[in-house]
Amino acid sequence: MTSLETSPVRNAISTLFLDQPPACVLVAPTDPSLVIIGTYLYEPELEVPRKSGCLQLYRWEHSDDSLTLLSSHPTNAILDVKFSKNDPTYIATGQSGGLYQPFRLITTTSSSSSTSTPRLTPNPHNTSPILDPSRLLLSLSWHPTDPHLLACTTDDGRVVLFHDTQTPDGNPNTTSDERDTNVVVNEYKPHDAEAWTCEFSPDGTILYSGGDDSVLNAQDLVTEQSIWRDRKTHGAGVTAIMARPDNNTLITGSYDDHLRVFDLRTRKVVAEANLGGGVWRLADRGGQSLVASCMYAGTRIVDLGPNGTSPQIVARFEEHESMNYGCGIHPGYPDTVVSCSFYDKRLCIWNI
Repeated sequence: MTSLETSPVRNAISTLFLDQPPACVLVAPTDPSLVIIGTYLYEPELEVPRKSGCLQLYRWEHSDDSLTLLSSHPTNAILDVKFSKNDPTYIATGQSGGLYQPFRLITTTSSSSSTSTPRLTPNPHNTSPILDPSRLLLSLSWHPTDPHLLACTTDDGRVVLFHDTQTPDGNPNTTSDERDTNVVVNEYKPHDAEAWTCEFSPDGTILYSGGDDSVLNAQDLVTEQSIWRDRKTHGAGVTAIMARPDNNTLITGSYDDHLRVFDLRTRKVVAEANLGGGVWRLADRGGQSLVASCMYAGTRIVDLGPNGTSPQIVARFEEHESMNYGCGIHPGYPDTVVSCSFYDKRLCIWNI
C-alpha cells in the first residue's frame, strides 16, 4: 500500500513566479493550454489597508513548457474562481468587497494573420456587490441543473444563494435593470466562523458547507432547513467538500490534514487518510482519483480505490515553498496538474 512516505515525488516541467500571490487556479475546459489565475494582494501598510487582485490568463506552450501572460484584469482580491457547468467559457469570481464578478473567455481571430488570441472579458453590467462591501466571498459553487443559480460562502459564516441574471440562457423577458443585478434568493448562517467552502449535491437538492468552526452542514434547499449538522468528526475547520456523482458519497478536507469519505446513507465516515497538510481544495481527475491542495505540504494525488472507500496517496508534488491553495486539471489531460502557492507567488505545471 502506498503511503505518504513512499509515494513518488513529482517535479515541475514549468515554473513561473507571478507578480501577485495566487489564491486559485483553473484550466480552461475549452483549451488545456489556457490557465486562469485569481490573485489576492493584501496591503496593510497603506493608510487605508487594501485588498486587491487580478484575474490572469496564461498560455502554456507545450513546445518549450513556457507560460505566457495573455491578459490581466484588475479586480478586488479574488478568493475563488469557477467555470459555469452550463457554459465552459463563462467564469465566476468571488472577491473581497462582497463582490461577485463574472468574466468570459473569448477568442478573437486576426483577419490579417488568421491567428487566434484568447482573452478574458469582464461583464461590464455585472459588478455590483451582492453582499455588504466589508464581507469576503470565500468560495463559489454552481448549481448542477439551474444554469443561473450559484452559492457562495462568506467570512462571517453565511451561505448565500443568488441568481446571475447575465448567464447565457437568461430569461429573455427579464428587464435590462434586472439583468444588471444579481438577485439573492436565500441566505442562512450555519457557521459560527468563516464558511470556507460549499458544494451542491449532484441532484441539486442539498447544499453542503464547511466552516472554520469544524462544522459540516447539509441544507435541504426545498424545505430550507438543515438536515444534518456534524460538528464532531473534523478536528479543525472544514475547508473542502466534493460531492461524488453517486449522490451517496461525500468527500471532505480539513485543516486537521485529513481527507474523509462519508457514506451519506449512514452519515458516517467510511474511510480517511492523513495527507500531511491542511486539505484546502480538491479537484476531480475522473474515476476514483483526485488532486488535493494541502497548503504547507504541497499537492497530493489520491486514489480512492475501486469502491471509493480506500484512499491512498499515489504521488505528491512538493516544490511549493508556501501555502498551496490551488490546483487545476483538464478532464482530457488528467495526468497534467497546474498548482500554485501563495506567498512565494509560484505557478507550476507537472505530470503525474
